[in-house]
Amino acid sequence: MGITQLKDTMNKAADTQDLSLVVNTSSNDEIGEMARVFNNMLGNFRDLITSVNLSVNTVNEATGSLSKNINLANSGVDFQIQ
Repeated sequence: MGITQLKDTMNKAADTQDLSLVVNTSSNDEIGEMARVFNNMLGNFRDLITSVNLSVNTVNEATGSLSKNINLANSGVDFQIQ
């Protein structure tokens, strides 16, 4: 694995926003270390996006419950007013 392959993979990740890319390396030199750090960075980005998606789902569920409770409360108030 050379610096050109690493650069090409970095450019592809930037252009396509594909966080599943992995640079294959068995090298123990500086380029190999950069490739491992790059792979780790993409993995951290994937984990972050998964975490954010879970949080969004939780907020959506809470919002749905809140909306349902507000509608029930409004129905109860409307019933009492009549």
